[in-house]
Amino acid sequence: MIDNDHYNLPHDWREMICTLETLKLIWEKANEFPIIFDDSVRGDFEHFLLEFLDKDTIMLLTGDYGYVRVSNIRIGREAEIHLFFWDRRFKNRDTDCKQALKWLFEKMKLERATIIIPGKVVNTFTFVKAVGFTHEGLVRNGWK
Repeated sequence: MIDNDHYNLPHDWREMICTLETLKLIWEKANEFPIIFDDSVRGDFEHFLLEFLDKDTIMLLTGDYGYVRVSNIRIGREAEIHLFFWDRRFKNRDTDCKQALKWLFEKMKLERATIIIPGKVVNTFTFVKAVGFTHEGLVRNGWK
């Protein structure tokens, strides 16, 4: 568990303990929305587990509505953020996401964070812009 100094996570967010039971729950919820998986993970629970159990990954449960996976963390440099709200609602969640982002930047001493959004999920672009991200590019053929 990471120690909180200046910034705290939003009141109903918490770091997720990655047990087989919690990961099965995430897997089941995520499979309701197959668009979030790239071809390397879709239908492959073992590959999914490897991504979540990577030592350079932090999992945050966002209350009862989803999770945030922070991966490829390079302390003092950068990280990748993957948002997943299984209720598909973004309204009024930008404040919580901004607070969590400040927490993450403080804890990991980050200079940069990248958020990856599937191209077909248009409403997510508007949301992440409200959180403070800027559109810097498009990755074509980034997955198999």
